[in-house]
Amino acid sequence: MSTSHVYSQEQALRVLTWMNDLRKSNRNDAQPNESSYNTILGAYSRSGSADAPEKIAKILSYMDRMSTEGMQIDLKPSTISYNSYLSALVNGAARGTISGDVSAQKAEKLLNKMIKRYENGDDVEPDGWTFTFVIQAWAKSGTKNAASKAEKVLRLMEAYHRRNVLVWSDKSNVTLYINQFNTKPISIAYNSVIDAYAKSNTSGSARCAEDILRRMESVQMSGENNDVKPDLVSYNSCIHAYAKSRERGVATKAERLLRHMEDVYKDGDTSVRPDVRTYNGVLDCWAKSGEKEAAYQAEKILNEIYENYDAGVSDVLPTTVTFNTVMYAHVRSGHPQSGQRAEDILNQMDELYRDGMEEVKPGEKMV
Repeated sequence: MSTSHVYSQEQALRVLTWMNDLRKSNRNDAQPNESSYNTILGAYSRSGSADAPEKIAKILSYMDRMSTEGMQIDLKPSTISYNSYLSALVNGAARGTISGDVSAQKAEKLLNKMIKRYENGDDVEPDGWTFTFVIQAWAKSGTKNAASKAEKVLRLMEAYHRRNVLVWSDKSNVTLYINQFNTKPISIAYNSVIDAYAKSNTSGSARCAEDILRRMESVQMSGENNDVKPDLVSYNSCIHAYAKSRERGVATKAERLLRHMEDVYKDGDTSVRPDVRTYNGVLDCWAKSGEKEAAYQAEKILNEIYENYDAGVSDVLPTTVTFNTVMYAHVRSGHPQSGQRAEDILNQMDELYRDGMEEVKPGEKMV
């Protein structure tokens, strides 16, 4: 945890304590409210400290009690308050200060509690970020079924976003509907699920990742939600899922995604411009595919990287990983000339490195 985060926590707590002292001295104009406490919760959430979730939980309990018992009604925790707790759980799991499984279970428990309360008339509703934090908690949990559990929350988020409530109708058959939940999905929610499938060893994960990507594309094309749009992270994660898959034909699918990204980028969408990870991911798919033309396809992509760079179409240059993957494709091909071709590529790497291209140092594993 950085010293700046520690300092921000201490400063915020010092101000809050001072405000409470003033309140006790009948200075009601200095009484801390829900916004004051949210500042503290935000500081803890961003701190990354091991006890951040526990401290936030205690503050939330205090705020809830003060509001429920009528001692200070304006201290009722808001959606922002609860989201700070969820964010702390995600950050804690990512830093290893809290078990990923425990973090995800606590996050989903709070989400279910918020949904139940809101459906029973409470005015604090879970929003898009509430669901997204729970999705991230499962996606980063490292549990066996992390990806499917993250997708389950995503589907719930989508369902609540689509669910409408009839609130008024007249004799002219004019009907007014409103969204019951403000759970508009965002791209990061979908990307988190795709990434979870990419890291999963479960059979069929690549197909599931592709399905989520297609759903993002469908939402984008429908125009119903401008906050959902596949980006570089979406496509790279899906390609990574292909690379881990043992299914036949995934190399062709990965390259098809690459070509789609190139076309969309040429049409002016810079958010999907392929980077070196994109190309390395597709090369990895070909190298592991065992298909007859794998080495040829891999070297073809390597040559395209050079051609695009020389033509000013792309600023992507190959790395050590790029060359190593192409060599691996040749070695696996079993072709009589595969050994010689791999050695030629190694010599090419050595020459480029001696010419000052440090990204292709032989023997180094870099991306």
